[in-house]
Amino acid sequence: MVKNQLTLTLPVRYDDLSSDMRASTAAMMRYMQHTAIMQADGIGQSLQNLLAMERCWVMLTWDYEEFHRPKVGEMIRVYTEAEGFGSCFGYRRFELFGENGDLYAKAYTIWAFYDIVNMRPARITPEVAAAYGLEDKEPLRIRPEKIALPEDAVEAERFTVRSRDTDTNHHVNNVRYIEMAQDALPSGFAFSKVKVYYEHAAVAGDEAVTFCAKAGDGYTVAVKAADGRTFATVVFA
Repeated sequence: MVKNQLTLTLPVRYDDLSSDMRASTAAMMRYMQHTAIMQADGIGQSLQNLLAMERCWVMLTWDYEEFHRPKVGEMIRVYTEAEGFGSCFGYRRFELFGENGDLYAKAYTIWAFYDIVNMRPARITPEVAAAYGLEDKEPLRIRPEKIALPEDAVEAERFTVRSRDTDTNHHVNNVRYIEMAQDALPSGFAFSKVKVYYEHAAVAGDEAVTFCAKAGDGYTVAVKAADGRTFATVVFA
């Protein structure tokens, strides 16, 4: 067993589909997220074990690209690999394959190891690195890159964050921000790349507003709090 890697085979379900009868981008990103959780669970780094340590992993960035979206009933394979750690960052990549072996999507993500009591990043301990089999690997120094919202962005929508938007950390789930941002896009706009930078966590009851701006061949959307804080900024291209 390679501790820092896992491949899962998953079926595309009906409720994963978008209106074009293929798995939505959000569903494909959730497949990746699920595989990461299962990989960590298999080496003793489950959500429950992390909570007992008063720790959690918080995603900082997505860099996602898709080439094809599968149909309902197709059995897809999702591969993930934890590539290394910095002082408080974790780096993980994903690949999603169709039944015929073609690469359907790939992503690279950066996460922060987080102290849930003091609400700040925490140092990754040698024990955590050893659980992933990465205790002897040189630290990685890749920094999360902030995404700027163009000055000509216009308000798209105001809404209240619901409890159904949140996950086990009681914050809005990583992929849910992307769906919120996607609602701000012009009707009919097609994209194959998604980049996300997360800044602040939204919780149920927060008043949120999206701002959208044309950026090159795509759009940049910020999901903000009513007080001006930015929850997440998303680039669709």
